[in-house]
Amino acid sequence: HNLGVAISSALGAWLLASLSCNPRGAAMETSEFQHLWIASGVSSLLPLLGISALFSLVPDVRPGEEISTQLQRGDGTAGSLWRRWRSESCPPMESDSEDA
Repeated sequence: HNLGVAISSALGAWLLASLSCNPRGAAMETSEFQHLWIASGVSSLLPLLGISALFSLVPDVRPGEEISTQLQRGDGTAGSLWRRWRSESCPPMESDSEDA
């Protein structure tokens, strides 16, 4: 939780600085808030990115169901999103080699 807060605070500060939204509390600073709506839009839409990623990250199995025989052999990243993106082939499953 604390790491997420620290990262989001740092990225939020960077976004505001990038958009030239640096008010100092002086009078007549309305021009400093000209691009504040962009930062608000970004902060509103980013959680949707995380929610949409969940569909790829959560396995499609019932609770208590075996996910993969490769997990039993100690390969905890078999079929992971990272391996699918990198197109790394997984070693053949034991049940595949028995059928051959």
